[in-house]
Amino acid sequence: MPPLPSEYDQLRELLFAPESSTLRTLAGDLDAIRCQINDPAELARLIEPLLADAAGREDAPLRNALLQALVPVLERAIRENTRISAGALATALAPTSTQAIARYYAVEPEQASADLAPLVSSAIKETVRGEREAMIDALYPVIGSTISKYVSETLSSLVRQMNERIESRLSVRALTRKIRARLTGVSEAELLLRESVPVHIDAAFLIHAASGLVMAQAQAPAIPLLDPDLLSGMLTAIRSLFNDSMHTPARPQELDQISYGESTIIIEVAGYCYLAAVVRGVPDDNVRARLRDTLTEIIQIKGFTPETYAGDATNIPLQVGGHLRSVVEQPLTVAPAAPHRAPRGVLWIGAVLLLALLIPAGIWLYRNGQDRDAETRLRTAVANAFPGPSRTVALQVERGDILLRGTIENAYRRAQITDFIRTYTQGGSLTDALELPPAPPFPELTAAQAGGITAALNRIPGVCIESAYADGALTLNGQIPDTRTALRIVEAYASLPGLREITNRLQPGTTAVADRIHFPRASAELSADALRTVSSVYALLARAPWIHIQITGHSDSAGDENSKERIALLRAQAVASALVNRGIDPGRLVSIGAGATPAGTEIQYADSLNRCVVFTLLPPAPGATP
Repeated sequence: MPPLPSEYDQLRELLFAPESSTLRTLAGDLDAIRCQINDPAELARLIEPLLADAAGREDAPLRNALLQALVPVLERAIRENTRISAGALATALAPTSTQAIARYYAVEPEQASADLAPLVSSAIKETVRGEREAMIDALYPVIGSTISKYVSETLSSLVRQMNERIESRLSVRALTRKIRARLTGVSEAELLLRESVPVHIDAAFLIHAASGLVMAQAQAPAIPLLDPDLLSGMLTAIRSLFNDSMHTPARPQELDQISYGESTIIIEVAGYCYLAAVVRGVPDDNVRARLRDTLTEIIQIKGFTPETYAGDATNIPLQVGGHLRSVVEQPLTVAPAAPHRAPRGVLWIGAVLLLALLIPAGIWLYRNGQDRDAETRLRTAVANAFPGPSRTVALQVERGDILLRGTIENAYRRAQITDFIRTYTQGGSLTDALELPPAPPFPELTAAQAGGITAALNRIPGVCIESAYADGALTLNGQIPDTRTALRIVEAYASLPGLREITNRLQPGTTAVADRIHFPRASAELSADALRTVSSVYALLARAPWIHIQITGHSDSAGDENSKERIALLRAQAVASALVNRGIDPGRLVSIGAGATPAGTEIQYADSLNRCVVFTLLPPAPGATP
C-alpha cells in the first residue's frame, strides 16, 4: 500500500496544480518538436507550406533572402546527385532541358545563338576529329544528294546560258572558239569558261595518307583561312570511302579531284603522303603538272621521312613549307607556243578552208540566233497569256518551225494555246505534239465540278448563269455584268478534266424578271399558271444567291383606296409566301401593295391587267458580301 502524501505535498499540489499541468503540456510539445526536427520527412512537410507562401509573396527582399539561403543548398544537392548518379540526374532534367533552351532562345535569340554556337562548333569539330566515319554516315544522306544536285544544276544552267549567248552572237573570236571546240572535242562552254575565269591555287596541304594528319600547309592571305584539320579529315574519309567502294586489284583507281561550287580540290598521291590543293577556276593539265612536280620535289628532300611521321611538325624539313608556299604564291601562266612560219601555199589553202567553214557557220549562227530570239519572245508571250498551263509546255523553234511538246490539261486548253501561237506568229508552221491526260473515268464527276464552279460564280453580284456539261462539251447561258467578266468566267472552267470545247452564250446586261402573275377579281389565290411563274422566279433566286427582289401587288379600279391597297398587299404576300415555302430566305424578298396601275398597262385593259403582281430586282446593299 503506497504511503499517503504528506501535508506539504498536498499543499504544493493545491498551490502549483495549474502550473504543473502547463509544464507537463509544454514538455510534451517540446518532445513532439524534437521528434519533428529529427525526422527529415516530417520537417520537410512542415517547412514546405512556409516556403511556398514566401516564394509567392510580392515582398522582393523576402524572396531575395530566400533565394540566397536556398541556392547554396541546391548547388550542393545537385553536385552530390551528379557524383552519386549522373545518369539519373540527366534523365530527370532531360524533359525540361529542351524546353528551357527553346524558351531562352525565344526571349533572347541573339544571346542564345552566341552562347550555343561555340558549343555546337566544338562538338562538330571534335566529332570530325574522333569519328570521321560516323560523321560521314550521319551527314551523307542529308547533304550528299543536295550538294550533288545543286552543283549539277548550277553548272548545267551556267553552260546552257553561255551556249545561248555564244550561239546568238557572230564574231571572229566566237567562230575561232567553235573551230577549236570541234577539233579538240572540248565543249565551247568549257573553253569560254577557261578563258573567262582565271585559275588560282588558294591553299596547299601535305597530308599523311594513313592517319590524315596535316604535315605542312600554305594558304593565300587574300582568302578566308581554311581549317586544316577539318579539310584533312574530310579528304581522308572520302578517300577511304572511295578506295573501299571503287578500288579493285583488277582495276586500281585513285581519287584525284573533288569539285564544289567554283573551286576544285586536286589530289596528288605519293605513297605515304598526298598533296591536296584548293584551286579556284577550271584547272587544266598545267595545274596538275605543277602540283605533280612540287610533290616530287618534296619527296626528294633530304631528311623527309613521311613513313615515320606521328604528328610532330618539328620533324618536317623547312623546305616542305617553302615548296607549298611557292605553289600558292606564284601565279599560274601558260607558256606560249613557239612561233613558226608556214609556207605561203599552206596559208592560202588554210585561208580558203577557213572561209569555207566561216560562211556556213555564219549562216547557221545567224539563223540559230533568229530562232532563239523568236523562241524567247514566243515563250514569254505564251507564259503571260497562260501562266499556269505554260509550265508543262516545252516550246522549240527550228528554222522558223514551231514544235510543242509536253502535257496539257485538256483538249480545250490545247486548242487555246495553239490558236494563240498561230495568231501571234501570223500563221507560222506549228507541230502540235502535246499529250493529253487520260479521259476521266466518270464524266459525272466533271459535270459535278462544273456545277460547283457555276454555284460559286453565281454568288458574284451581277452574275446569273447556267452550265450544262456533256461528252466533254460545256455550254454556258445567262447574263453577266460586262464582256471582261465573261472572259474570266470562261477561264474558270478551262481546267476541267476531259474538256474539249466551251460554247459561250453569256450576254452582258442586267438580269430581269419579265413575267407577271395575274389574279381574279377580289382574290389573292395563286392559280396553276401563277405557280409555274413562281417556280421560274424561284429557279432564278436559287441560281443567283445575290439577287434581292421586290414583289409589288396591284388591284383594279373597283372599291375604295383602302380595300384596293389591302388586296394588292395580300397578293404580293401570297407570292412571297410561296417562294419562302420553297426555301428562299425571307430577307431577300420585299412585299408591298400599290393601288396604282403598273407601268406598261394599256388603259382599255386596265381592270383585267391591273390585278397582278410585278417583280423588280433590287441592287445589292453597299458593302454587302455575296
